[in-house]
Amino acid sequence: MGIFVLIPIIWAVALFIVVPKSKVSIFKQQAGRVNGIPGVHNLQSEANYDGVNLNKREYLIISLGSILVGVLIAYALHNYLFLAVSMTLSYMLPRYVVSKLKRNHRQKILFELPDNLKVFSSKLNDFPSVQTALEQSVPDMHGETQKYFQEMLDDLKTGFSVESALIEIKKKIKIKRFDDFAEKLQVAVEQGFHERAIYSLKETGREMTADNLILKEMQIKSRKDMRNLFIITAMSWSMPVILSGVNTDNSNVFLDTLYGQIYIVSFVLITVYAIVKAEDYLALNLDEL
Repeated sequence: MGIFVLIPIIWAVALFIVVPKSKVSIFKQQAGRVNGIPGVHNLQSEANYDGVNLNKREYLIISLGSILVGVLIAYALHNYLFLAVSMTLSYMLPRYVVSKLKRNHRQKILFELPDNLKVFSSKLNDFPSVQTALEQSVPDMHGETQKYFQEMLDDLKTGFSVESALIEIKKKIKIKRFDDFAEKLQVAVEQGFHERAIYSLKETGREMTADNLILKEMQIKSRKDMRNLFIITAMSWSMPVILSGVNTDNSNVFLDTLYGQIYIVSFVLITVYAIVKAEDYLALNLDEL
């Protein structure tokens, strides 16, 4: 029971770290403490590389929230082995959240890009200059990729060559089809924006649209598989629930015996692991596109 006396202290420390302070020096000290937690810096670097932001406060909220939930469950069920579950979740959940955000961010780019490339390619018919075509097309673009094209336009205005600006935007978008588009655009800059070059650029956009249609079909199948997994998981949990009603000596085998407590905690860990890994397995590997 003594460990639960520490709950108010844990929350006090968490609030002290999480609540923003007015002084910059104090904020820097907080940042240093959080960066010292194993894996935080690497996780943030991985997220930022793929255009996803997970700040230190969000990391702490997820991790401390996981620990708190585990502590409360352990207290409610009188099963202190759930503290192991809370520590496991505090490690897994931030990485799971980053993985989901990365996948959603990349999917958003994949689905936005064809329409924006279509707008840009159409402007090249009337304005055979990358900078002028961007000036005319960026206001008509939408979504996350509009920002990338605006940044490319800003680079061109500050004196970047088209080749250098394309290298920068390719680093941000990281999609193979767009790399093909950028290469064709560079060739058009060097050889002229003739009809065949414009057609080739538009064809790449159409290929991306076709890829996205296939991607949506595969996502529908993946969601069905995940739904089936959740159904099977729920059915597997029905057995411990049913057996919990079979009492011996007015005790619950899963709550009041050591073997039962170990079984339940193991079952929880296996369930969490199976769901997380199944989602990684069933989700499409968008990094390969």
